[in-house]
Amino acid sequence: EPIGETKEAEKKHMLLCSPGCHIMSDKKVFYCGLIFSAEKCGLYHLQQEDYVDLEKKKDGLEAKEEILRYCLGDVKNEAISICNVCRGSGSDNRHIVGVAEQCRKRQN
Repeated sequence: EPIGETKEAEKKHMLLCSPGCHIMSDKKVFYCGLIFSAEKCGLYHLQQEDYVDLEKKKDGLEAKEEILRYCLGDVKNEAISICNVCRGSGSDNRHIVGVAEQCRKRQN
């Protein structure tokens, strides 16, 4: 079920989650470790707006500023694509899984 009914709601959800660190791998910068991990596991297909491709950036102040703005949440399409399906770790996440519940469900 989608998280945000509007782009503004999706952006707010992304910013509430606001990861403290970003991932750099495969010459790309990812705003969120969850999208990076989901893609690596084959569970999610990235869209071009979900990362900054460092191979396409030139050295210089403009490229550094773009990467910094991206890390601060200034992303194309208002939010990275996974934000509309990921509950995230922000204060708006009301879908809390109790301790060991997830493991018990898998065993059944």
